[in-house]
Amino acid sequence: MKKIKQFAMKKIADDYILIPRYETAEEMSDVITLSETAAYIYQLVDQCETIAKLTEQVSRYYHIDAAVIAADIEDTLHQLAAAGLITLSS
Repeated sequence: MKKIKQFAMKKIADDYILIPRYETAEEMSDVITLSETAAYIYQLVDQCETIAKLTEQVSRYYHIDAAVIAADIEDTLHQLAAAGLITLSS
């Protein structure tokens, strides 16, 4: 997994906003709003080699059993990939 576009992340109220930077700003003018959890997952993408490792990190951070949140994390990753923000393959 890795990020494939460059964004600056800003916290505004309870939301996290991804603002396109550099070449990404030329390709898209939209800003993307993420929940706190989705923003945390997005930040971990480059640090975790697998979905399992990312799930483990999120599990520890939120003190929730990994088995309980695994499907939600995978869904979030697929949404980030569908939006063109990350790639799920190495």
